[in-house]
Amino acid sequence: MATAKTEFDQLCNFLKEMFQFEDHDLDFGIYRIIRLKRQFIQNFIDGDGENSLRSTVVRALSGVQNSQSDTARNWLSAFAATLGKKGEAKWEALAAEPSDSAAQEGFRALFELADDHEREQAEAQLRTFLEIRQLSAGDLEVRVYNHLLNFFELYYQNGDFGYNTRAASAFKVPYEADYDGSDTLFHWKHKDSYYIKTGNGFHSVRCEIGGEWIEFRMSGGDEEAQTSERNNNKESGIKHYRLVDILPVEETNQEGATRTLWQVRFALATASTLKVDLYPRLWQTIFADERDLAPYLHKKPDKGEAAPGPPLFNDLSGDYDKTESGSVKGIGQLRLKFDKYVEELAKRDEFKDAGKNAPERQQALEQDVTAKALWQLDRNLNKFYVGNDADYFIHKDLRGFLSREKGRFIKQVVFSDLDALLHAGEDNATTLIARAFNIVADTLIGFLAAIENFQKGLFELKKKVVDTHYLISFGKIPVAFYERVFACAPQRLEWARGVQGRYHRSRATGRASDPGGRYQPLPRNRSGFSG
Repeated sequence: MATAKTEFDQLCNFLKEMFQFEDHDLDFGIYRIIRLKRQFIQNFIDGDGENSLRSTVVRALSGVQNSQSDTARNWLSAFAATLGKKGEAKWEALAAEPSDSAAQEGFRALFELADDHEREQAEAQLRTFLEIRQLSAGDLEVRVYNHLLNFFELYYQNGDFGYNTRAASAFKVPYEADYDGSDTLFHWKHKDSYYIKTGNGFHSVRCEIGGEWIEFRMSGGDEEAQTSERNNNKESGIKHYRLVDILPVEETNQEGATRTLWQVRFALATASTLKVDLYPRLWQTIFADERDLAPYLHKKPDKGEAAPGPPLFNDLSGDYDKTESGSVKGIGQLRLKFDKYVEELAKRDEFKDAGKNAPERQQALEQDVTAKALWQLDRNLNKFYVGNDADYFIHKDLRGFLSREKGRFIKQVVFSDLDALLHAGEDNATTLIARAFNIVADTLIGFLAAIENFQKGLFELKKKVVDTHYLISFGKIPVAFYERVFACAPQRLEWARGVQGRYHRSRATGRASDPGGRYQPLPRNRSGFSG
């Protein structure tokens, strides 16, 4: 039976999305660098070592729990000692069996022997001592995981960090904190971030699926691709991708080994090749598999609906580059989560043998090689489709931003009521959670800041000039270069066109083309031609 996802599983899945684990099979640009860090981050999220996520939370909770428990224990022991042997005996009974109500009442009887101030302290320390022993470690962990998930969801969305819609609805963005007293204050969603146009770098998407390397790219020789390369013209009606061909290309990888790269080439068109037609062709060509993929590509048809049913994978629509709720629809319109995909597959009759009921079939299909390969294929094709229109941002100081917001989150969410904030020492559960949350959040912020700073370093790196053209007046060229200059036929033709253009303009206006005498006759070359 498929089990419901725990709070820990939900947090892990979100962290993998935030660290872009689904993009780590891409083999270009920043993704090639991030892949090197994947194992370290994955060990933290999924591992069970000393420095893993779960171990860090458990250690943080137990450390704070033990610290507060020891403080309360020492205070109560010292208080009992001031009351002589009677007090010490009552304390020994309570320390041996804290859950015994009779021992608790016997120890509380000692409070009548103390003054009012000391009595209040004794009550608070006893309450702390008893509450901490009763706290369930599992319950505290769940609350920490929920807070971590809620916090990072507030500031991460579609690869960017900043004040997203969830943050605005959760609590007011602190505009006043940035106000310097001027008459007008400007604040925006991605303040202190660099804007990056993805289309400048996404020329192809390369990935490994089922042991085969596949590259989605534009057809270099297609006329449409040349005139509207990478679909950067937002006003153009050509916004879709038509399959041109699938070619095997031999290449040498970083280790010096030769491998086959399958280039899936597209041309810009008014309509995209449908995925239900595209994927079977890719499957047959790349994987040499002729079987029918209809059960993997279509939903189960409803009553009265023709077989094989509606498509499972979303095709590129005509408005994918339009905005909705302030964000470009982009890849979000195409994205299909893997659990939703296998859930739809489990409904089809072709997979009845996978299990007795839908949850069992769904669990079995999660390990289906074909299902996983097709889903990966779709995910990477979607990135290629809308990569040019999915602009993104790089934060200039992600560590500082998230650290400031973390402090505000602890005060306004973890300590959500005023009483807990004013009596933090007494509200032990809240204090334990807040401290554990702070430790783990700092670790995750450190990972994120390291990746973001690396990308920022690449963006701020001074660009090398690979080509340039200078325009200088002819009179500044030394005579020694005249022969080489005149030997350039395109240059002579350009000069001739320029002179003819000035002549025709002067005839049309009835004015001399050089009233100031600034244009001097060009020296003749050896053939007698003057520019």
